[in-house]
Amino acid sequence: MKPLFWPKQTASPIRNLRRKLPQGLVFWQEVGRGQPVVFLHGTWSDSGQWQPLLQQLSPHYHCLAVDLLGCGESSRLKPSEYSIALQVAALHELLSALRIGPVYVVAESLGGWVAAQLALQYPDRVRGLVLMAPEGVALGRPDRWRTYRRSLNPLVGLWLWLSRPLAKATGRERDWLKARHLRRQLLKHRAACKLLFNRKKSAIAAEQLQDTDRIPCPVLFIEGESASVESQALNQSYSTMAVQRPQTVTVPGQDDLAVTSAADVAASIKQFCTPHAE
Repeated sequence: MKPLFWPKQTASPIRNLRRKLPQGLVFWQEVGRGQPVVFLHGTWSDSGQWQPLLQQLSPHYHCLAVDLLGCGESSRLKPSEYSIALQVAALHELLSALRIGPVYVVAESLGGWVAAQLALQYPDRVRGLVLMAPEGVALGRPDRWRTYRRSLNPLVGLWLWLSRPLAKATGRERDWLKARHLRRQLLKHRAACKLLFNRKKSAIAAEQLQDTDRIPCPVLFIEGESASVESQALNQSYSTMAVQRPQTVTVPGQDDLAVTSAADVAASIKQFCTPHAE
């Protein structure tokens, strides 16, 4: 006989944890029990971006949202030390120390690059990937990051400091505000800048995924209905590297899906993980 009502599930408290690894101090948020799911944040964010998803998925999974090195509350490194290889090594070290695996990895943009390399280097560690506009492939646009690189120039900071009165007088204050916002965002996320465009091009190219790479685990792509052309191109590039036929789910929203479409993203993750569970 079915009960007259089902007790409401209450969200478990999220634990903030840190661990010193050979690569540096890593911070992560952890909640829930069951099949482990690791969350790797996007380019201009940290583990906090996954809070809405952790609330939705923690009753079903053991969720770990990690700050990549140089981001959030994880260790800052010397500029010359940043690499995707180091991020992968730290993540593998963390999972080994916690004796967790194999895991599903949910990742966006920069986190997707780390997740894919983890799956390639440690295929026994990764059960499946859920990717949203993953970075780490060449899109055939050599000038893609030019504006970002220029914004980090110290002379741009000086120009912004001096030019606001002129921007106001000429009716271009909106452009000035956009330029200031971009520079502040980049300065706040120096590790992401280093990894994506602010180091030697040869070093970046050496870590990018190639057409010959083959991602061995199941892959789900989640894409917004109004996704940018760039996001669609990133998903498409990755889809050609999946050994198994990848799945693609379209949800309402543009690119910040973990926040704007958390319920739909959570439902897609649950549907994807269940068939592969042991």
